[in-house]
Amino acid sequence: MTIIRLTVVRSKALLQRCSGWVRSRSAWLRVLIFLLIFPLVCLPVWVASWLGWLPVLGDTLTIAILYPLSVLYIGVWGKWIHGRSHPYRVLGLQPSWVFCRGLGLGGAVGFASVFLPFWIEGWLGWLEWQPVEPGQLTIAFANAIATAAAVGFGEELLFRGWLLEELRLDWNRWVAGALVTGIYALAHTWGPQLLGLVLVGTILVEAKYLTGNRLGLGIGLHAGWVFSIAWVNISAWVRYPEAVPNFVTGIDGNPLAGIVGLSSLAIAGLALLALPKLANDRFGARSS
Repeated sequence: MTIIRLTVVRSKALLQRCSGWVRSRSAWLRVLIFLLIFPLVCLPVWVASWLGWLPVLGDTLTIAILYPLSVLYIGVWGKWIHGRSHPYRVLGLQPSWVFCRGLGLGGAVGFASVFLPFWIEGWLGWLEWQPVEPGQLTIAFANAIATAAAVGFGEELLFRGWLLEELRLDWNRWVAGALVTGIYALAHTWGPQLLGLVLVGTILVEAKYLTGNRLGLGIGLHAGWVFSIAWVNISAWVRYPEAVPNFVTGIDGNPLAGIVGLSSLAIAGLALLALPKLANDRFGARSS
């Protein structure tokens, strides 16, 4: 028992020294260390999948395991490296009425800012709505909801949660926000929708700052955007007759790569700034 106890004490001391060393490094080195450790955390799952121990659902089951593992890893990092007693709260997950209100508002604005342009383009004859069976539309709806919830929560926790707070330890909020926006956009694409993703990233950083460092509004916005696009694409609901150049409606059918979609996103971002309750103390926003 004495040997075991001594081993535990020495292990804790070593972990504390390691965490202290990582904490004292620059933000970029901390981010690199985070990314290098993550594959080791996931290694058992990948090995089990490779050996065929997760055969029932294949890749779907593997992702279902890796997703919560990733969320847990972000929390452990906050506790281990930064000594935070409530790491998820620091990152912006603060369950409350304010958080839920932001989540609902964001979902509504996100959905409207993508679906309304589809409707306007249809009314102008720039796209054609295709007949879709109710059953197919329902299945597409369910798939889009699941995708939107997973992507909205996961990406906001990673980019506007962990990464933004990590960079804010070394830079002011605006520099950190600009860096996160650039990283977010480049991590997704180098193609025509890059400008759209920069605009999306900017709005999502704005959403967090407007609501007192909370992620609720951003998760809602992100999920609303993903849901609208996924529902239309999965159900094959629209067809573009090339009535106007595709840079107007969206290159390759992507609203983020078109003038109409970009304009709608910009209006949504400005609308958030214009909503008085977002920026006052009752919504929980900080003045700095």
